[in-house]
This record gives sequence, structure tokens and C-alpha cells, in this order.
Amino acid sequence: MTKNTPDTLPPHIPVFLAQGGADQLVRPQVTRDYMKRLCAAGSKVQWVFMPNVNHGFAARNCASAAVQWMADRFVGTSLPSDCGG
Repeated sequence: MTKNTPDTLPPHIPVFLAQGGADQLVRPQVTRDYMKRLCAAGSKVQWVFMPNVNHGFAARNCASAAVQWMADRFVGTSLPSDCGG
């Protein structure tokens, strides 16, 4: 399990996280905990939570938001962050 647990990233690397609330494979709390670790390490994290989406449809349902987030990085749009503070 340790090998399958992502570590935090250097704070200058922004992160986009999407999570389905009905995901039975990657539990929402696991992703929330990872976001908290990233935020504590200084990362700017954009969080997209889809309450009724399961694991199989999470990527499909957040694809347009993820593509827009990436496009914004290329044009220098200021980094959004759902980290408190």
C-alpha cells in the first residue's frame, strides 16, 4: 500500500484533484486526506467533488474542467486553490 500512496509534491507544482462521491474503489476520504497533505505542504490544489459519481465516470465527468485547468496553466492564469487560508 505504501508504494501506491502518492507523496506530496514540491509547492511550485499545482495540482488538480477530482473525486466522485460514490467511488467505491478510491474512497473520497482518501482523496480528501491527500489534498490536506498537499495543502499543508504548500501546494495550490483545485478540488472538484462530484457527489453522485462513481469511479468509472469520474474522469469523464471532470474532463472539461481538467482540460480548462491545464489550458489555464499554459496561458499563465493565476492558480486557483481550494486550500483554506
